[in-house]
Amino acid sequence: MNQRCDFNYLDDPRDAFENVDDAATLTTVVNEELSEADPVAYAFLNALTFDEEQVNDLENIINESGDPLEGARQWAGDNSDVAEPWIEAAQDAQR
Repeated sequence: MNQRCDFNYLDDPRDAFENVDDAATLTTVVNEELSEADPVAYAFLNALTFDEEQVNDLENIINESGDPLEGARQWAGDNSDVAEPWIEAAQDAQR
């Protein structure tokens, strides 16, 4: 939605929205034994980070492609500088 529409966000000088307008934090929740059961997957997920613009762009590409896997592949290819550290973390865990 943020990619397709031009929003005018209103100022909130009195902080009427309080923490609702604060940046969101998303956390990956995994089985507590994943680090031992699959250290590669754990390292990948632990390294995975997105900023708001990246999330919006990824969602937009997935929606345009109509296929989540294809959209994710396209996004990762177009943003290799972002995705490469995730892959490197997984590769390092294989060693």
